[in-house]
Formats: sequence, structure tokens, C-alpha cells
Amino acid sequence: MLLPNNNIQKILHENGWSEDRKVNIDEVLISFNKFNYHVSNNQKKFLENFFNLEITLKTQKMMTDNREYHTIYKIQFFPVEYSVIDEFMKDYEKYTKVALIPIGGIHFTNVSLLMDSNLKIYGVAEYDITLLGNNIFDALENLYENKEFIWDEVK
Repeated sequence: MLLPNNNIQKILHENGWSEDRKVNIDEVLISFNKFNYHVSNNQKKFLENFFNLEITLKTQKMMTDNREYHTIYKIQFFPVEYSVIDEFMKDYEKYTKVALIPIGGIHFTNVSLLMDSNLKIYGVAEYDITLLGNNIFDALENLYENKEFIWDEVK
């Protein structure tokens, strides 16, 4: 299993995550089945490792107008609660050219998190989509480092 860098690993461990964490995801799979989402074995392993976690991620310092500040994200891995309207999901899948499943969202924002079968993480907000990272650790690191994301309209 790919492991996060030390900063992200520390944040994840502080929020209850570990490499060997494994939770029951039967309720998620039942819900996904109702929406005809195909879930790969790698996606199942991801869900078993991250389902029901809430990660508080305080970004690195940023400067603006001679003031330092941090952004604090609450990243929630609650796929059923962050389900995406079917029409939007079809548009996102046309854009990415791969099947997607919802994996959670960023609380206090309008961003839901989707994952493809290659475990890439996308952020979506209504008609907009961006690639957050090539895997969950990459996505968290990009958020932590205040990476600027380019949002594309899918409709």
C-alpha cells in the first residue's frame, strides 16, 4: 500500500486512521448497488480503510495582505451522505471517461469527493470538477499545501 508523506500521515493518525484500519462497508455497498455503481476491489479496500472517518486538515500557512492564515478543511468519508445527483454523475463520468463513485465531501463547502477505479480523487461542485490527486494521499497533500486547482465546467 502506498503511504502518505510524514505530515499527512501524522494528520491521518491524529484523526483515527491507520494503515490496517478496516471497517464494515456493507451499508455502503447496498446503497451503491441501488444506484448501480460498480465498485472495484481497490475501491472496496479504500472504503474499508477510510469509511466513516472525518479528517480535520489544517493547511500550511498562507500570506495575504501581510497576514498569515490557514484554511481548515473537514474532510468526511461518508459516501452515502454525499451522494451525487445521477444526472451530474453521468456528466462527471463523461468528462473523466471513467466510472466514478462518491466517497465523501468537504464539510462547509459545496464540494463532494468522487473516486475512479484507478483511485484518483476528484472534487465536484454542481457543474464543476477538478482532479484533487492521483490517490487519497496525493489529494490530501495537495489540499494541505494549498495547491491551486483548475475547475472545469462539465456541462
